[in-house]
Amino acid sequence: MKQNLIKIIISFIAIITIGVIVYQLMRPHQAESEGVIYLLIQDEDNQILYDGEIPFFEGDTFYDILAREFSLICATQTYQADDTCAYTFNTFIYQGKVILGISGNDFELLTDWSHTFLAFEVLVENNYVLSTQGPSHQIYQDQDHFRISVRRVSG
Repeated sequence: MKQNLIKIIISFIAIITIGVIVYQLMRPHQAESEGVIYLLIQDEDNQILYDGEIPFFEGDTFYDILAREFSLICATQTYQADDTCAYTFNTFIYQGKVILGISGNDFELLTDWSHTFLAFEVLVENNYVLSTQGPSHQIYQDQDHFRISVRRVSG
């Protein structure tokens, strides 16, 4: 009887722990204060299309920052272009918006997801590394540097 009670307690603790971890990984990261990020946007030929400082405000997600500063084209559930960005993926694998295109005053980038995509990178120790989070969940702090670039699916 005592062994069963111990198994139940351990199982309960494991389930709670897994639930907390999943919640932390899936919730959008929101800024706790105001600040700025630095963003570099490059086309497929590595030509710099945008290089600037963008302010953010308390409660902003990384997606909010981009949507306020640029015109975005997101993916629908079938990965078709949608300039309203109305669809939000909500699966265990990925939750959030998938951005297919971004445009500013002087540039426009549009990918098709089949052949090209937008890579989101963060500057770590003087090198840009591919982010492990999408724009809805990207963790950032004041003065962080990011790069968005067009990449080919094949490499």
